[in-house]
Amino acid sequence: MRNLSREDRQGVWIWVAVGAVVALVVGAYAYVKATRVRTDSASCVLADGSNRVLAPLAQTVFLIDQSEAFTQNQQNIILQRIHTDLFDSLNAGDRVMVFTFSKNSYFDLVPVFSQCVPPKDVNPLIGSRSRVKYFLEAKFDRPLLKAVNAGFQEIGDESPILEAIQDVGRSNYIDKRPGSSVRLIVVSDMLQHRAGKYTHYGHRPDFAAFRDSAYGRSVQANLSGWNVAVYYVARFGNGKADQGIEHMKFWQQYFLTSGAKLASWEPVI
Repeated sequence: MRNLSREDRQGVWIWVAVGAVVALVVGAYAYVKATRVRTDSASCVLADGSNRVLAPLAQTVFLIDQSEAFTQNQQNIILQRIHTDLFDSLNAGDRVMVFTFSKNSYFDLVPVFSQCVPPKDVNPLIGSRSRVKYFLEAKFDRPLLKAVNAGFQEIGDESPILEAIQDVGRSNYIDKRPGSSVRLIVVSDMLQHRAGKYTHYGHRPDFAAFRDSAYGRSVQANLSGWNVAVYYVARFGNGKADQGIEHMKFWQQYFLTSGAKLASWEPVI
């Protein structure tokens, strides 16, 4: 290089610099491609560039009772909980489903919403935080809230809660393979009412008597290993309906007998 002119030496260094930049870009691209976490849109399984599965499937399932209308304040509380507390706890690759039920529809339920949580993290090399945020809100957050909000529509004068829980427990839409997990969130006043069969109106619920009855045996669910949360919607002015401690104990025992853990019982007033 000593025999080169000054201009030639400058040209060589420019090409060296260009080559280094190209090598850096190619290396960065290869690294991002190899380590990029993606979500399979069908199975919600997280995997890296080598197709190595990174996490088991986690599922959050909403079951919304449409037997009686929710007040506007109750709707706001539920939507706010989902938008803040719940959304923050979801991880990319989790599947979220929304089922609704009423007196006309409580078996062979089909989810009105079923979607994987998109990636929430931004790659520092090529990612755009604003773009990721927009995608999350447009493709997941808003459609989820819309589906839940539609579930607030009132349909009917009976509340087949036990039947709906049993149906969701055996639903083929929910992955029950080893390694998967299910969090069931029931949005309801939990006041079971099937005319001529069983009701929580007019008397305190007795789980032991219910469990040993033919009807109790017929609606027992299998929720083995599930975690259950209840958004316990308060009812006012319904006279004979008791939403006291005995009512909560009934459902604690029911979920325990079903193999589930009642993780939280959150009043919605």
